[in-house]
Formats: sequence, C-alpha cells, structure tokens
Amino acid sequence: MGRVSSAKTNKHDLEEILNPRSIAVVGVSENEMSPGSLIYRAIKGMGFEGRLYPVNRRSPCLNGVQCFSTLSDIPEKVDLVFLAIPPRGVPSVVRECVGLGIPGCVINSAGFSETGGDEGLSLEEEITRSFRGSSTRIIGPNCLGIYSSRGRVAFFDNMRPGGGGASMISQSGSVSTFSYFLAEERNVHFSTIVSSGNELDLNCAELLEYFIADPGTSVILAYLEELREPHRFLSLAKAAHGKKPIIACKSGLTESGGRAAMSHTGALGGSLKLWRGAAAQSHIVVADDLGELIDLASLFTHLPKPTGRNVAILSSPGGLAVIAADQAEMYGLEIPLLSESCSSRLDEILPLQGISTANPVDLGFGALTPGIYKKALRILDEDPTIDVIVALGGAPSSREDDTLMFKYFTEEIIEVKDELRKPLVVVMLPSIQMGPYSLELHRAGVPAFLTISAAIKALSRFVDYHLSV
Repeated sequence: MGRVSSAKTNKHDLEEILNPRSIAVVGVSENEMSPGSLIYRAIKGMGFEGRLYPVNRRSPCLNGVQCFSTLSDIPEKVDLVFLAIPPRGVPSVVRECVGLGIPGCVINSAGFSETGGDEGLSLEEEITRSFRGSSTRIIGPNCLGIYSSRGRVAFFDNMRPGGGGASMISQSGSVSTFSYFLAEERNVHFSTIVSSGNELDLNCAELLEYFIADPGTSVILAYLEELREPHRFLSLAKAAHGKKPIIACKSGLTESGGRAAMSHTGALGGSLKLWRGAAAQSHIVVADDLGELIDLASLFTHLPKPTGRNVAILSSPGGLAVIAADQAEMYGLEIPLLSESCSSRLDEILPLQGISTANPVDLGFGALTPGIYKKALRILDEDPTIDVIVALGGAPSSREDDTLMFKYFTEEIIEVKDELRKPLVVVMLPSIQMGPYSLELHRAGVPAFLTISAAIKALSRFVDYHLSV
C-alpha cells in the first residue's frame, strides 16, 4: 500500500504538528457542510489562537474571510494543513506541502486503499512518492486528523479545550469523535486525539511513543484495526508498563471483522488469540468495544490504585447483590467475609431483619433510612480485608418523586465519595431513566455503570493491571 518507514519521527516533529502556530484548510467552500468547511468551523470553534487560512481555488472570499487560491499564496509557511478535497487532487497538494517545507499534512479525503480498487492504491503510491524522503509528515489519508486541547485544534463541531490527561490513537474517524463525547460525559477529558486513518506515513507505533513521553498524557487509549509496526508498538507498550496505562480496542479479529476493517481503513485483520496473547505480554488493557474503552478510561482517570482484588458489595436489592457476587468471582475478583469489627459496626446501624452483614452486604429496608449508605460505605472503607467497593444503587421502594430511591442513593454517594480511600464503583439499573443519575455521579468523579457485568468486567481489568505492576 505504499507505506514508508517511520524512522524519521521525533518528538519535536510531532510537537510542531499537534500544537501548531498556523493552520491552512484546503477545501473550504461555500457549502457549509462540506468536509473542509466543517473542519474550518471546528478549528474556529475550538478557539484556535494562531493564524487560520482557508484555501479555495475558486473563491477569493468566503463569508467575508479572505481565501487563498493555493498554499503558495499564503504569506507564511504554515505548520499544519488539513486537506479535504477529492482524492485525485491530493497528490499535487501533498507535493506543494513538501515543496514549501510544511511540517504536517492531514489528508481527510477518503477513496484510497480502503476501497480495494486499483485507482485508490495507485493514488496512495503517488502520495508516498510525493513525500518520501522529505520532512513533511502525513496523517491519513481517510481520517479526521487532530484534536489538541493545548493547541486548540479540533476536527469536529462542539469540541472544546478539555485540559485532561487522556490521549487517543484511533484508526477510525467516527470512533475518535464518539470517544471524545462519550468521555466528556464520564468526566474524562482529552489532551490529544489523533485520527490516523490508513496510516500511510505517521502510524500508531509512532503516536504511542509520543504519548508515552508526553508529560500531558496520563492514560492512553487506542482503537486499532491493524497494528502498523507491531513489534515496535508492543515493545513500547511493555516498556511503559507501570508508568501509563494503555487501553486498546482491537477490531478486525474475525473473518467478518477483517473484511469490514479492510473496506474501512485498508487494514489487514488479525487473530483474536494472537492479539489477546500479545496484549497480555505487553500489559495492554484490552477493551472489547467502544463502551468498555471509555469505561476503563474512567476507572483509570478517577479511581485510586487498588491494593488487592478483595471486593465488598453493598446493596439494598438482595438479588442484584447475588448476581454481582457471581460476576465478581467469574472475573477473578474475590468476595471475602468482612472483618468481625466491620460486621459488628454494620450490625449497629442496620435493622435486625432482612439484612446481611457478611459480604455482599444486604441493607434490606435499612437502605430507606437517611444516611445509611454513607455510614455503610465509611465502615467498609475502613475494613482492612477490603480493597475495592461496589455499590449497587436504589431500593425496591419510593419516596415522593424518588422512584426506587435512586435520587437519594446518588446524593449519598456524592456526599461521601471524597472521604473514601478505596476505589468505589457504582452500578445503577439498566434503564434510560438512570441517565441523569449516572451523569451526576460521573461529574462527581464516581464511575457509574448501568449493568453489573459491565462494571465487574471493567473493574477486574483495572485491578489486574495495577496488581501486575
């Protein structure tokens, strides 16, 4: 597919591209919904503080803003070019970028190797010849490009500077966009996202190396359809173990998924067994889908490190507590008996009937007593046999407008969460009515799940990572 060696990358190269002082967008037009116009608007909406130049060969002015016919007409050498034009026109503009010494070019255009056709492959080979041996770095083609909180660069409307410590590599533009907004809901904010597409030049291994060294990145996410330079990527991940968690969702691992990946980014599929084995050896935290990728990012962002795999389950609904205990053991977590001191203290605050102070802790109708969740959580947090707490929300009752007591439960969790030293994960009910309460907990920095299985699965991978360090 015409891919070239990535040996020329260094940290300075990517700094200049990911945090540019000037940007040109080629393909801005009178059509506000054209790809070039959308990217131009996204960068403006992000509050880009450098110089932003629209390029359009036919219009000297668009909406009162001066346009330039070519990159050569711009009165300075820009740091970064977004290129959103029909694929046949891409090679000539890439040659222009190289001739002007422009550090970075994002090729948003699609229609290359991912099509599987001879013309797309030929165009990629022509692009490769255009930049081979130069200092110009290519991101894409078939990608969205760069989100940079510090550089105030965006590729989609309503992205804003977040100032968080998450960074992401995504070979899918849509996954990178969805990840940004899903993470925002979970109070996880990105430093940088690179939608890398077909990775004709700049690839996931290089980006991983950059993010590992980047002081503004504390957790690294990746959506991968093909591992470019797999040995380099896995070696880097292994070397980063214990320094920064790397959470990766790898697709194209089945025959059907491989076909889909080939038509999406021109990626070659892989083996599920090989990926799982390589990820385990490199200490990559595996996410099986997009939701799990973001859930894990929330755990690594908001929770303190666990010291073991002993879990206390706190619940009012007894049946859900039993399900949670089963799930925890299935995923390799432990449900030990509580210490005698902890059980005695729980006995003191709970009614005598319909409860259990073993583990799981069944609050029964004691959950209806104001303050009981807070008191129980404080007691569990002080039990030396417990490493992690899972709180199951709600109660089979209601109070005024608080059906199933989720409002009360959410308020008590938020009131006590800053006092707790151990990781706390909350599970709601799998109902769309839980959305507002889940959001409230996430905003407070408490990871909240709608299903027990999702919570336990993510928690087990979070614990496994930290205990392997």
